[in-house]
Amino acid sequence: MFVTAILAALLGAMMGSFINMAVWRTREGKAWTGRSKCVHCGMVIAARDLIPIVSFFLLGRRCRSCRKPISWQYPIVEAVTALLFVLALLRYTSGFAFPEFFSPLEWLVFAIRDSILISFLVALSAYDVRYMELPDRFTLPGAVAALLFNLFLGADWRLLVLGGLTIAGFFLAQAVFSKGRWVGDGDVRLGLLMGFALGLYEGLAALLIAYVAGAIVGIVLVVRKKVKMDTMIPFGVFLSAATVAMLLAGPLVIDWYIGLAT
Repeated sequence: MFVTAILAALLGAMMGSFINMAVWRTREGKAWTGRSKCVHCGMVIAARDLIPIVSFFLLGRRCRSCRKPISWQYPIVEAVTALLFVLALLRYTSGFAFPEFFSPLEWLVFAIRDSILISFLVALSAYDVRYMELPDRFTLPGAVAALLFNLFLGADWRLLVLGGLTIAGFFLAQAVFSKGRWVGDGDVRLGLLMGFALGLYEGLAALLIAYVAGAIVGIVLVVRKKVKMDTMIPFGVFLSAATVAMLLAGPLVIDWYIGLAT
């Protein structure tokens, strides 16, 4: 189990490294293929400097060539993705919020689905924090992947479609009413991803969690005078985090809430 967890962490860290590259190249309108380069000087980064998390500290947080600082985004995204991959593994190996009757093939598809969706959601969070946008290059492929994987796994297509349309429609109504001041088109498409990934009920639960968490963080930041009342915050981070939480522990969250209500 320990060795498997280490392998999952390594795979997650490598995916986090890829996500960092994809975030920057998406912003620059570049392809995701080709050698990694320094965002400051454009020099090709040697393989020895591409070790996830480790290279950031070995290099003293600076590019080996131009010595300009490397953003903390890189190790944070790599570490978060590694942690989420390990949590997903624990779900499969310990039965944590996971159906016991799945066949080995379904188990594998489930693992691939979660890995892909976690990667898209981490990428959306990183992009939103850095640029305050949710690009179609992450939301739309993520939504399609979520729908196809869940249909293969036997999920009720009606709940998936209804979930996607309901959450996307909720954001669309806000965007129209506020003329884009509250949410944007990216939130609408992220809502589609959430519904296709979680279905109607768990999708709505994720939406509630995101709004509660966002409100709490916003209030704390205002009280501590870190932001003003009219300061925009990257809400896509809360939506993505809530989606990952429901993806990994949705049944437990629903059961806990029902227990409180009864």
